[in-house]
Amino acid sequence: EAERCRLISQLRARHTSGPAATRAEAGEPMFSRRWRPYATLALALLLSTPCSADESAAATPSSSDAGSEHKSHSTGGAESEHGSHECDAEEKVGVDFWEDGDFDNLCRNMTEPQAREFLAGEGYSEAVIEELIKWGCPAKSCVRHWDILPVCEAEHSPDYTLYHHEELHWPIAFLSVGVLLGAFNRWILPKAMPYTVGLLIQGVIIGVIAEALHDDPKCPLAALDVSMYDVNRNNKIERTEWDHFNCQDCVVGSKCQQVVGCGDDCYNFDELDGTFRLTLMDTARIDDIADNGSLEPDELWTARCNLLRDLVNTADMAPHLLLLIFLPVLLFESAFSIDIGLVSAQFSSIVLLAFPGVVVASLLSALTIMLFSYLTPLGMLDFNAAWLIGTIISATDPVAVVALLKELGAPKTLAALIEGESLMNDGSAVVLYTFLFTWVEYGNDPPVTGNLGLEFLLVIGQMLVYGVLFGLVAGKVAAFMLRRLHNDMLAELSLIVGASYFIFWLCEVVMLSSSVLATVVFGFYLNKYRAAISADAIHFIEQVYKGLGHFFNTIIFLIAGVKLGIVIVEYRYFLLDPQWSVTLFFPVALAFMWVAVILVRFTTVALFFPILRLIGFGPNWAEA
Repeated sequence: EAERCRLISQLRARHTSGPAATRAEAGEPMFSRRWRPYATLALALLLSTPCSADESAAATPSSSDAGSEHKSHSTGGAESEHGSHECDAEEKVGVDFWEDGDFDNLCRNMTEPQAREFLAGEGYSEAVIEELIKWGCPAKSCVRHWDILPVCEAEHSPDYTLYHHEELHWPIAFLSVGVLLGAFNRWILPKAMPYTVGLLIQGVIIGVIAEALHDDPKCPLAALDVSMYDVNRNNKIERTEWDHFNCQDCVVGSKCQQVVGCGDDCYNFDELDGTFRLTLMDTARIDDIADNGSLEPDELWTARCNLLRDLVNTADMAPHLLLLIFLPVLLFESAFSIDIGLVSAQFSSIVLLAFPGVVVASLLSALTIMLFSYLTPLGMLDFNAAWLIGTIISATDPVAVVALLKELGAPKTLAALIEGESLMNDGSAVVLYTFLFTWVEYGNDPPVTGNLGLEFLLVIGQMLVYGVLFGLVAGKVAAFMLRRLHNDMLAELSLIVGASYFIFWLCEVVMLSSSVLATVVFGFYLNKYRAAISADAIHFIEQVYKGLGHFFNTIIFLIAGVKLGIVIVEYRYFLLDPQWSVTLFFPVALAFMWVAVILVRFTTVALFFPILRLIGFGPNWAEA
């Protein structure tokens, strides 16, 4: 807190001394055009909570020392009727302290020529006037959504209940759309192109459209997302607040009317303030909030703005819940359906690539990330942080590759090696990630052991060893119980499905071990001793898991695409920044990481190739 306030004081001091004052005297803005977006964002983060007067007074110059270009303007000290904010205009636009009422008067109650004439009469230079009009108005008086830069960290964090979001039909609709898209892609896409690639691209498109519609600052629900409109903080929008939101009280030709005014395209207050149903299947009408002179969150919800975003809300599910739902089925399906004979014959090759291979690949990725970050405005990342990112991107997911290899008639030994390694390196990557995350978070003094070396041994023992042993024990118990069942396909299927989920949950939550390794070992064991399963039930179980695996892979790739599309829209103001360093950073970083991952994988396999030639089936260069 002290450091934050010190930085704020230094930024304020730049008005009366240093390069900023020199630029101001020359009629230039405080921040250069190149760094203005960065400075604005940094100030918004610094000003997330106000500094007390005592904390900042020591380093803040007196207003009487300010130059003529930095006079303090106010309208008798009056605050805006729409509430005061802690985000001072001076700290936003590089000019002096302004009150909310000043900005409302300048940006809403005057036409833009009148505002410029008024500021010129007050002695401001053309550059500072441009700064105030261009940056001050949208930030202070015309802001309609968090994404408009520069952003003021508001006092009020929206915390309202939206019953539209709580309806179960949204995830059901999302799952239905995902399964239908999966079937369509398998039918329409060429054999050489995995259907999951099409799902990923379609998911990105859906995510971009959904978030863009939802994030439109003219949508009614945006009135609650910006605190300056909900003045009394009751999570309702009164008629006067609605008029302020739509800039109905703005002078025609004012800056705010140009920025946020919607004119005839505005939503009608009386039409929104009416009776509605959550769904047509729900016969109960919600009319207790209708015609009450205020708009509740559900009345601000509109199909045009919010329906598609609610449809893809499944992409926002908790990450651990997503893992718990999807991974047990996908891991067991792969481990149970793989050719266990080929896996056993290549077990040494699989272990080599899945454990030492992941470590080497993650280290190479870390070095690549550090080099790339050094060449960007971000500066070089710490090694342990770069290694953590390298671990995340080093584990392979061959669901599309294995299907493609089968279509192309590649050797089964190669497919078994790739799929077996993928199953094992999922677990090894999680183990390495857990250790590195502890290192990044606590440094060389982890909370449990107090020693980084002991922490590594603890992670290896608890996650790696316990996970494998528990998977073996669970496999033996399941095989013992399956032998007692005779030709009861549903009972045997229920036992296997329930056991795979229970093992995953028990390791993840109770034992804090590697749930991935435990589930994979459990699947390997039942695969090897599948004689414990009734002959009639084996084919049935394989087909059920094949179908479930297809559905779950379909949904996961669609969720990944939708989530990426949402992220792209959320960061669009950085992506569209006029400076090349920001505009090109995101796509260049994506392209670079994609190429880097392929090259790292190539290098890792090449490094281990002499050993791979001597063990297992000894892949040739083409297979490698």
